Amino acid sequence: FRHSDIIISTVFNAKDLKAVITQIKIETNKKFPHIKLLDISTIAPQESLALKQEFDDSFYIEMADTPISGSPLSVLSATASIFFGGNKATFESTHSILSLLANHVYFMGHNGSGLMMKLAVNALMLSGLNAFCESLNFCDKVGIKREIALDALLESAGSSPFLQGRKNHFLGKTQEQLSNPRIMQKDLEIFNTIAEQQSILHHSSKIASKMVNKIFHGQPVLDKDAVIHLLQTIQKQNEF
Repeated sequence: FRHSDIIISTVFNAKDLKAVITQIKIETNKKFPHIKLLDISTIAPQESLALKQEFDDSFYIEMADTPISGSPLSVLSATASIFFGGNKATFESTHSILSLLANHVYFMGHNGSGLMMKLAVNALMLSGLNAFCESLNFCDKVGIKREIALDALLESAGSSPFLQGRKNHFLGKTQEQLSNPRIMQKDLEIFNTIAEQQSILHHSSKIASKMVNKIFHGQPVLDKDAVIHLLQTIQKQNEF
């Protein structure tokens, strides 16, 4: 990136993002004083803001949080969504580039707001997975065939693209990763921490977080056996 004025980064946490920014500073040596850094990762908004402030004070780099939302397939097909938090002029000047990665690029507002929106989407997605499994388990228990129940639920008003693309996981027909529990848990913890700090109701996300932690802790992927385990464990949610 020595000759780039726009850089896109994706990392796991704030520590990794700081390392990226530090390397940018070293490599560019202020050759490009108006570098735009678009970070499509999902990290804590306050950590992103702290990094922006730290490097704004010593090295001019215009940061924007631009987390991407979607499955790996939607990212590859550029049908994902991006939530932009940062300067409006930067949004307008980089929109065409971000549109190559996602067909929906939303301007959310100031720095940190893109990350807030992504956390809200992830909490909704995982809480929805929790409710979906409850409904599927209910159908199992009352004698409705799994395949028929899945078709009805996935085509219902309560479904979502996240669920619709994972039918084979619920049928136990694939070994492919449903979602990475480490990332799921990280994002839910950030969401719940912010909600606690601001006294925002977040009962469903707390249940989802405990479910993810209890069932998937220490597992690298969510495979078909874990899905079956999830369906069996859903009935015990009151323990949470």
